[in-house]
Order: sequence, then structure tokens, then C-alpha cells
Amino acid sequence: FPNNFAEIEKYSTGGYYMVTVENGVQEVQWRALNVIPHVKIKMNATHLTPQQIQQNIMNECVAHNVTDAIVTLRVRGTIENGKIHDINFKDIFMQLYEQGAYFVMKNTVKLQSSEFEQIHVADVSPEHVEETIMKEHLGQTSLFSAEKELDVMKTLLRACNTAKKEGETVSDFQKRVEEEIRTVLEEKKR
Repeated sequence: FPNNFAEIEKYSTGGYYMVTVENGVQEVQWRALNVIPHVKIKMNATHLTPQQIQQNIMNECVAHNVTDAIVTLRVRGTIENGKIHDINFKDIFMQLYEQGAYFVMKNTVKLQSSEFEQIHVADVSPEHVEETIMKEHLGQTSLFSAEKELDVMKTLLRACNTAKKEGETVSDFQKRVEEEIRTVLEEKKR
């Protein structure tokens, strides 16, 4: 039996295989068991506003007999003039349950807004990013001067950036890293 959104959408029903063997010849037959009907609703939201998407989905819901059925609702595409949360899925679900739906599932993974802003990351090394973040947060403790604090953070980061050696147990690895950190902190306290 299907047990998640993708399987329900793909297979709709569960079932079993009937295997018979006669005179050494094996015959396999699939027997579907339609315990609960499935209604699949797919919507391409490209170039539609959230209100148009909601209305189209509601119209589609009315067009199907969803009584005692599992309803899968997949919406994909790029919304015009609005955001995904502007679609009132609560009203859509309420309408489907009022029509007698047994259970309603939605998938909006491939739904996006045209208002989505793309984030561009500069082509820099991870070390540069780490140092920039460290510098932004300097001075939040009063243990060291800003210059010494940056040096301590860099040294601690290098000490933590180690791999488990071949044949080393997890316990020994953990003790080694802790000892390196303890040594760094003792040296920097001076």
C-alpha cells in the first residue's frame, strides 16, 4: 500500500501479487485493492495570481467526487504578483472536507513566487567567510582584546578542523580534539 504523498499520487491503490505455480511454471498477477479511492489534482500556477490559483483549485475540487477519497493536491510553477502564503490553502482544505474528503494532502515544493529574490554569494574561500564572520562578532566577550580574540578564534577553528585518524576510536579522537582545544586556550590565556 502506498504510504506517502509520492506513492499515493503514483500508485493510487495498494494491492498484492497472486503467485501460482503449475507444472513448474510460475504465474504472477497483480491484484489491486482499492480500499479508499484517490483523487489527484494537479495545478500549473505559472503566470497566475494567488487568487486565480485558489479559484482554479476550488473549481477543480468541485469537478471531482471526493467523497471518502484521499485527495492529493500538487501545485507547481511560478506565481505572478504575490507570494505562496497568499493562497488560502485552509479554505481549499475546508471545501474538500465539506465535500466529504477522507484525507487531503498538498505538495507545493515546486511552487515559487516571481517576487522571490535570488541571493548571490561572492566567489570567496570558506576561510575568508569565516574570518569575516569572526570580525563581525569581535568584542562580544571581555576575555581578550579584539586582536587576541580573533587570533584565539582562528586557532580554535584550526584545532577543531581535524579528521579522525585511521584506526583511531571515536573516544580517542574526541579526547585528542579536546586536548588540542585545552592546550590552545591555556597558551592564549598567558
